[in-house]
Amino acid sequence: MSFIYNPKHYPENAGVYRMLSLEGEVIYIGKAKNLRKRLNQYFSNKSDGRFQIEFLVKHTHKVETISTANERDALVLENQLIKREKPKYNIRLKDDKTYPYIRLSNDEFPRVEVSRTKDDKEYKLYGPYTQVSTATRLVEFISTHYGLRRCQGVPLKKLERPCLYAQIGQCSAPCVDKIDEEAYAKTVAMSERILKGETQQAIKDAKKEMQQASDAMNFEKAAYHRDTWKALESFEHRSVMEGGLHQSIDIISCVQHKTWNVISLLQVRNGQLWNSECFQLRALQLWSEELPSFLIELYSHRECPKKILIDDEIEGEEQIQLILSDRAGYKVELGIPQRGELKSWLTMARQNAKAELSCREATGHLEDHTYLERIQKELDLPLLPDKAIALDCAIFSLEEPVGSVVTFKAGKKDKKNYRKFKVRGDFGDKGDVYAVEEVLERYLKRCDETNWPDLILIDGGPVQLAVAAKVLTRLGKVPDRSLLSISKGDKRKRGEEVLHIYGSESTMSFNELPISIRLLTELRDEAHRTSNQFNGKRLLQSRVKNPFLDIPGIGPKTAKLLRSEYGNMKDFEASDPLKLNDLKGLNVRQKKMLSVWIETHS
Repeated sequence: MSFIYNPKHYPENAGVYRMLSLEGEVIYIGKAKNLRKRLNQYFSNKSDGRFQIEFLVKHTHKVETISTANERDALVLENQLIKREKPKYNIRLKDDKTYPYIRLSNDEFPRVEVSRTKDDKEYKLYGPYTQVSTATRLVEFISTHYGLRRCQGVPLKKLERPCLYAQIGQCSAPCVDKIDEEAYAKTVAMSERILKGETQQAIKDAKKEMQQASDAMNFEKAAYHRDTWKALESFEHRSVMEGGLHQSIDIISCVQHKTWNVISLLQVRNGQLWNSECFQLRALQLWSEELPSFLIELYSHRECPKKILIDDEIEGEEQIQLILSDRAGYKVELGIPQRGELKSWLTMARQNAKAELSCREATGHLEDHTYLERIQKELDLPLLPDKAIALDCAIFSLEEPVGSVVTFKAGKKDKKNYRKFKVRGDFGDKGDVYAVEEVLERYLKRCDETNWPDLILIDGGPVQLAVAAKVLTRLGKVPDRSLLSISKGDKRKRGEEVLHIYGSESTMSFNELPISIRLLTELRDEAHRTSNQFNGKRLLQSRVKNPFLDIPGIGPKTAKLLRSEYGNMKDFEASDPLKLNDLKGLNVRQKKMLSVWIETHS
């Protein structure tokens, strides 16, 4: 088999697949409710014995997919692509026929009909329909319930007597002035709501009429209303692939993956999906910040449509529109759709971006070795930071002090190698510096040459960095530029942090680190989150259990009194025993016992 198939490369949702030859020619196009399952049927080792399948697989060198919202959209998209690209091994749908539409004429008294012609500007189109019977029944429903005419002629020709449809109650007979233009316009508006998919009330009416006919034992009429109800339900979910959207637009959606942006571009021309592309760009900042430059670069070498749908707000949107408009020679609009058909197109673009992300992740296209090499160069590190750790200590009120060390492997979180520590030693006047020293030494003692970190990041300033260097020296290691720390800067504002590198007299701001900033902030934030979470858990446990209850002869009431007065056991043991005499609620025996406890443990 010339094509190596891996099921992980393909999504499990509905869509269209295109089989390409070695020369890049599209040889077959198909649709599927589940793309991965359908392709499994082609490329699994279990053949169903059909010669044509083996022949097709033999000539396939690449498979491309386009995800859609549902199976119906896949069916319509398959129709479009086969007609446009005419693959040599597709037999069906290569003729000029297409799916039927319902259309309303643009005159004073619009007529409704089923048609396969969709390029007539004298009509409004609704559809397409994958079944002619659904379209026909819907036209019957509209004519019967709202009286829209089905007779030939645009504009309407006046007659001396009404046609048969009017005589059987399926037309409001505007040809003989039985209805004026204003009243007819109201029936057209109600019909258009049905054609746009707003069918809930009509479905309720059809069900009610079906039940009434059934109760009256008129089963033929009941069956008619049942079929009408089913037809309305089948039309309720309109296809995004064709219909009311007849303009040319581009739809752009992005999915971020660590250090990469995977971007899907859908090109819609005259209401049909004309092309689908995906891009993979290095994510050096937020997508909303990178989107302007992406748009300017993208449309520097290709035709720009009059409308571009995007999935995120951008700064300077008016300026970007002006730049694109000047290049194109006509007005170009940017917009974020909130509802309706345009929103459906954006959802489809996002689906395709996610599917492409999964495919590229499975094929190794999102590996971060190049990114790590750029970080190594930017920070002038001695080694590639394949294993990077970050340390943070949480010592809230010096009660239940803890520390955490988080690990990133190849730029990604390696949660199974996170470590949490309860700080054991006495702080004295050292504050968190002592905690950093203890936690880092305990962690590094567990590491050998095979799993020694390539980068060590401390949440702190130059003092914490110096203590960390002392720990490395004590363990027989020579500190170098792989030892770093982050401090909050002079104004202590997020985004204005300062990076300290061991051995460097100067510091670096995050503005000087466009490549490394993402990894460093993720490391710092993850270490901070982990230590605070652990500290909070320990504090909750300690506060649930009052430590003063461990003193012999002390009950809950007295323990609560001591806790409210001293806060924690360390402060109590370091206090002056004479202070106990000022406490109300203690008897003489308790005061004497607690004085002895303080003298014994001080």
